[in-house]
Amino acid sequence: MNPALATATPSPHRSPVTAFTAAWASQIGITVAFLALWLGFIVLAPITFTSSLIYIAFAQTTPYFAVIALFLTMVIIAGDIDLSFVSEMALSMVGFIFVWQATGSVELGILTALAVGALCGLFNGLIVTYIGIPSLVVTIGTQFLFNGLTLVLVNGHSYSLVDANSAPSYQLLVGRLGSIPMEFVWLMALSVVAWVLLNRHRLGQNAYVIGDNTQAAQLMGIPIRRTRITLFVLTGMAAALGGLMIALQIDNFYPAIGSSYLLPTLAAVFIGGTSVFGGRGSIYGTFLGAFMIGAIQAGIVAVTRALTADEIHGDYERETGIVIIETLDDLALDPLKMPAVLVVSHGPFTWGAGPAEAAANAIALEAVAAMAYRTTTLAPAVEPIAASLLERHFGRKHGPAAYYGQPAERH
Repeated sequence: MNPALATATPSPHRSPVTAFTAAWASQIGITVAFLALWLGFIVLAPITFTSSLIYIAFAQTTPYFAVIALFLTMVIIAGDIDLSFVSEMALSMVGFIFVWQATGSVELGILTALAVGALCGLFNGLIVTYIGIPSLVVTIGTQFLFNGLTLVLVNGHSYSLVDANSAPSYQLLVGRLGSIPMEFVWLMALSVVAWVLLNRHRLGQNAYVIGDNTQAAQLMGIPIRRTRITLFVLTGMAAALGGLMIALQIDNFYPAIGSSYLLPTLAAVFIGGTSVFGGRGSIYGTFLGAFMIGAIQAGIVAVTRALTADEIHGDYERETGIVIIETLDDLALDPLKMPAVLVVSHGPFTWGAGPAEAAANAIALEAVAAMAYRTTTLAPAVEPIAASLLERHFGRKHGPAAYYGQPAERH
């Protein structure tokens, strides 16, 4: 018998548990890390992490980058990488804006956005596979190219999307299924699609072989170019979907809409166990990795608040007489009649109380404080967002001038 074959043959004394852990070591590792992280947050910040509100907030905000991470995982497994998706999110929304304004159809705008994302991915794939430039270099360049096109096409302006709220497709993308955000429903559906493509379809099997050994894939007759291009196209469409979800949820488009999602998306992929060298990775790992990344910031803030909030707030209010507003529930005290307020911005993930969506509370609170007290941390770029949120959650309109008008009379 060939010694090499004898060495490769599994030992008959190997237990089923050992065989299982060896085969699924990466998935077991990410699962244990995920559970340990969540258990730590529950123990250290029980009020926040035993409330359903924090999980609804995660279900709404994590899919913005998780849907991209799913298909980026397949690109990286095939030995490539795409860093241009943050700009594809914005450029796809430009297509949506132009078609929506020209036709009045939100549905046509969504289809256009997905088509623009697919074209961006096709452009990347063609350059990488036919010209032979490494995908890292290509997608860094196209990230700046797509970003520049976005700025030129919209002249650096932002656009309000409040009028799109009445379309059925708006509710389909960012509405609610009972109490579950539709963003999470889409993430679950696309996770199943990505898993099937990667594990039960020729596309995924080809990606594994190409990422593990390109020369062997070529000798096996695998369509390397077509596979890599297809994966870039899928990532571009996922980026377009992520951009649509963000813009429709906040009722506003601005040219830098995807700029903050580069590192969270990459972190979700690599924390999930995907090898940076290709040939190894899983959709399951990326899914858990995305929620780990989404929870870390909120968890750290929640733990810090649980350990220090009462002491700090009590001392501050006694010494200054300034009332601290942290959630929309505090607005029931009527901020217009308070001597002064301090808006504590812990970030949108940790807020869920009150009538507003958890991810909108930070902006809404700052807008209310600015309207009442003239002091504001709002930049002009987010004023339309704040105005839209105020109208949606408080039932009245306030133009940007209201943020800098005379302070309200105090009683």
